[in-house]
Amino acid sequence: MSNMAIKRKLIIIFMTEDNENSELLNKISLFFQAFDFKNQLRISNGKLKEALKAELPPLNVVRGAKSYDEVIHFDDTCIRFCVHDSSKRINANEFINYNSHVIEIIIGEPVNVNPNNNPFEFSINIQTTEELFSIVEDVMLDIQMFYHYGYDKDFQTITERKQFSQLKVDFCNTFLSEKIQSKYYSFSTFCKNGSTDLDYNEYVKLWNDFSTYLKKNKPSSGASSITEDIVNRITSTPIYGKQISRKKLTNKLTGLKPEKYLFVYLRSKPHQKKTQSILQSLFSGTTLKRGSFEIVPYKMRCRYERYKRYISFYYFEIK
Repeated sequence: MSNMAIKRKLIIIFMTEDNENSELLNKISLFFQAFDFKNQLRISNGKLKEALKAELPPLNVVRGAKSYDEVIHFDDTCIRFCVHDSSKRINANEFINYNSHVIEIIIGEPVNVNPNNNPFEFSINIQTTEELFSIVEDVMLDIQMFYHYGYDKDFQTITERKQFSQLKVDFCNTFLSEKIQSKYYSFSTFCKNGSTDLDYNEYVKLWNDFSTYLKKNKPSSGASSITEDIVNRITSTPIYGKQISRKKLTNKLTGLKPEKYLFVYLRSKPHQKKTQSILQSLFSGTTLKRGSFEIVPYKMRCRYERYKRYISFYYFEIK
């Protein structure tokens, strides 16, 4: 188990446009601002430790609400929820590529979402304020269990943690007749019996069962021939040379779906603080330094090209 404190900024993004569910949207917005999330999560945490009969990594939660159209810079400590009205589908901002959990919360009547075209890891409809905290609780407890089992050592990069989320979905699908199509699913969903009250003992049992499943189904750490070929091509390029860690690059490439990509490499660090802040958000919020690199979908090239004074690119495609 990891003993380090888990720091998370709980950021919920609200749509601001007028809509048919504006009254409920405003009510939920006010609920989020006034509700004592930290204390309630502390209570949930205590009940989980009692069922687990073990200590959990400390959880430090900082709360903040944002407007959807604000310019927001995220780092890897953020948990993101996008709350909007069901009458209007939205185009997700590019920041969703930089976190393992981006939850879409739709207020109002359920709408059909094509899982193949949905950029969010998980989408859910809610009708009450109580459901909002229930969803937040689900995600936060899942994160603590992730660290409790020490999975943070095996799944370190954003790509690997997205892969971990998929393994949880795959596990759930082993005992479900109607298969889950989303990229993320909380185990607590099976432990609430149709309510917002969690059965902590059942929740712990499900995680223990998943731990057994993961030992048999954990992906091989060896790179595939395709991944190894891309790693060889990038690291043999003179401009990158020996600056790139093959292991770190392999980790970022593992699990990527067939698509066109850019390897983005930071040649030099800008002097202006504002530019540094922007570039830091483009490099997954990690500490900005010469030699930092990222793998991004090719369709995001325009976002990076404006900073080509500091950045080099390498195009590749996974087929």
